[in-house]
This record gives sequence, structure tokens and C-alpha cells, in this order.
Amino acid sequence: QSKLDIQLFDMKDVQLQRASNSMLALEVPGLAEGRPSVLRGDYVNLTWKGKLWKGRVHNTELLNVILELPKAFAHSFTPNLDRVELVRFTFSRTTFRTSHQACLTWAQKHLGPTVLEPTKAIAERFLYKKGESEQAAAAKSPLPFANRNLNPEQRKAIHEIVEHKRGLSLPYILFGPPGTGKTTVVVETVYQLAMQQRRGGPKCKILLAAPSNDAADILVERLAQYFPPK
Repeated sequence: QSKLDIQLFDMKDVQLQRASNSMLALEVPGLAEGRPSVLRGDYVNLTWKGKLWKGRVHNTELLNVILELPKAFAHSFTPNLDRVELVRFTFSRTTFRTSHQACLTWAQKHLGPTVLEPTKAIAERFLYKKGESEQAAAAKSPLPFANRNLNPEQRKAIHEIVEHKRGLSLPYILFGPPGTGKTTVVVETVYQLAMQQRRGGPKCKILLAAPSNDAADILVERLAQYFPPK
């Protein structure tokens, strides 16, 4: 699927600019937002005069990708006159490979199946008191929610993350289509964890990551109402 998705960013009739003797700059709309996600070392396929050329990404800038191309291409291509017929980005499996390697080695060794493949019974044993359901645990949550418009499912998710004190660091995944309030839950959870620490609770370090600059801006803007810049 990722290979198909990357083809949505194919570019036709493209002009290149000279960056150095052997490198050319390609302007890529949406590069700053990660659409497409282009990393140093990735390959980019260019079709010029009916021939396929393979370039390697030497560096990425705000809007441009600096391509290292074969000398024959770099010396023959004239930026002011020539245009590339087709630019096709390739899908890099590096991120997936490193993630898979982490799961197969470090995670399997140090976390075990209890964390990586927990059954419902295992999860309930760590999350709730004996004989208590997840609905009952969330209903009696003493959390002073800053956002009064949270629905029951959002409150339950925040409760499970913040009130988890069984000594096992389980990963939590929030999923759902756009507009279901995932960002709202993340913002409220960060607020609750910070307030818990201020009240003398367990210390924590919070790192928020987002797939684009726009998504990161949204998180900062929503958190700013609780933690205004000093």
C-alpha cells in the first residue's frame, strides 16, 4: 500500500535547477509537510528523453530535494531548456525494517509476550482491580478534566492512560477516522500527566511527535491554553 501511496506524488513535465556540477535541485510541493516523505539516501526515478535515470537524494531543504545523478545526466541536462518528463518517488523500507528489527530483538527480549501480545485477561489484570470493569473504573475516575466536552469513550481512554499504576508500561493506541477526537484525547492526556506531576505524582517526560508541521502546530496551539509561553 505504501508503494501505491507514494505514486500519488508523481510529477510530470518538471524543471530542474543546477545545485552543483553533479547535483540538481528538484522543487517538491508539500515537502515541508512530509507529502511526500523524502529522506536522505532515498532514490528518485526520473524519465528524460524516454530513458529512465535513477537519482539519490543527497539532501532535503524546505521546498527542494537535492539529487545526486549520474554524470552523464548531470552533464547533458540543461536546466533552462530541458524538462524531465516524469519524476517518481520510491518507497523506502528503512523505517519499517528498523521497527521490525526492534520488535524482533530488543522488544521481544525485554518486554515479552505479556506486553507485545497481551490477551484481554492479561490487560484487565494489570489495569483494573479484581472484579472491576473498565466502565466502572472510568466512571469513578477522580480526574478533574479540563475539557468538559469529552465523551465517555474519550474519558475512558484518558483514565486508562493517566491512572495506569501497575508498574507495566503498556503502549496505548488511539485509532479512529478523522474528526473523532484523537487529538483532543492526546491534549487532555498531556495536561493530566503534567498536572499529576505538579501535584507530587510520578515524574514523567513527554515527547510529542507529529507527521507534519501543521499537525505539530495544532498540538502546540491547543496545549498553549493550558501552558501559556513564559
